[in-house]
Amino acid sequence: MDLPLVPRLLTGIAVIVFALAACGGSMTLTEYATAVESSLNSMNAQLAEDVAAVEAVAPSIAVLRDWADNRMALRHDFLAGLEELNPPSEAADLHEAALAAVRALVAAEQELADQAHATDDVEMLLGLWDTPAGEAAQLADQKAVEICLAAQAALDATADRSGFVGMPWVPLELQQVVRVAFACTGDEQ
Repeated sequence: MDLPLVPRLLTGIAVIVFALAACGGSMTLTEYATAVESSLNSMNAQLAEDVAAVEAVAPSIAVLRDWADNRMALRHDFLAGLEELNPPSEAADLHEAALAAVRALVAAEQELADQAHATDDVEMLLGLWDTPAGEAAQLADQKAVEICLAAQAALDATADRSGFVGMPWVPLELQQVVRVAFACTGDEQ
């Protein structure tokens, strides 16, 4: 099973989306949310595909290490793209919170990936999520999901602005209604 090519292509596309969206100064809220949505949903879809591919074969050191490497490549690429974004001022606090949560998640999962390369015991690899490091990674993931849900709620609240759309005396940033679906939880993906 050769998983590295597809995740690298998808994350490359996501980085390009982030780079294009970040050009030219601060983004609008809609541009920012759309860039995050595209990259997040792409990463989550690839993570789900990778899990399905691993579950479809007998576990082995090579398969599990490839899975861990692919997962970390996706996480690092998502973080790099998020760091490149220049959010509008109204999203700055959530963006900083998201950066902190994703950095913590990447660090926690990197520790698991490092452990995957430090053993040749398949059973140990299969049980990594039940170790203290695995539990720390799961807590970091929960925090990232909380930030994602808060961002989704904040963007959903822009629907209240729909009455201002097209009114020339209302500043454009107050006319923006943002419709995105971040798929923050496994149920949404």
